[in-house]
Amino acid sequence: MKTATWICDTCGGEISDVSQGWVEWLTRVDGDERAGRGLRLVHHWPASPKQGKYRCQYNTEDEHKKDGSTLLDSPLEHFWGADGLMRLLGLLSEDELPKADVIEMIKRLHIGGYELARRHFEGAIADGAFDTNTKPGFHTQAQIKTTLDWLRKNNA
Repeated sequence: MKTATWICDTCGGEISDVSQGWVEWLTRVDGDERAGRGLRLVHHWPASPKQGKYRCQYNTEDEHKKDGSTLLDSPLEHFWGADGLMRLLGLLSEDELPKADVIEMIKRLHIGGYELARRHFEGAIADGAFDTNTKPGFHTQAQIKTTLDWLRKNNA
């Protein structure tokens, strides 16, 4: 089960091809310290269903006015596959972003089925689709498949 569809963190719409996705975050430098925030997966500007100057991507001017943050971003393709995983692990090792955010992005991009199931685990568990025996947020492939099956059944 390989992830080939993602959900945009801005509009909630489908990103159906790796070329339509964009990974972005904000960073603020204070002396020797670099603090990142807001790691997200969004539609790349040309693929965005939203209108306006920035569409689904951060409004860099507004973000800079808030706290002096600057935008760091790359095509989804740069975080896809083995090299992409290594880039994300590099971000994790550098402590450039909150660990939980980078781990979540790794799961979204590299764990088959996770992206489509992630917003529905609690509902599937509450409905008795499976008993969780894993750390919250770290579901097995069997639990992901069960959640996707539960979702299909309940949306039919």
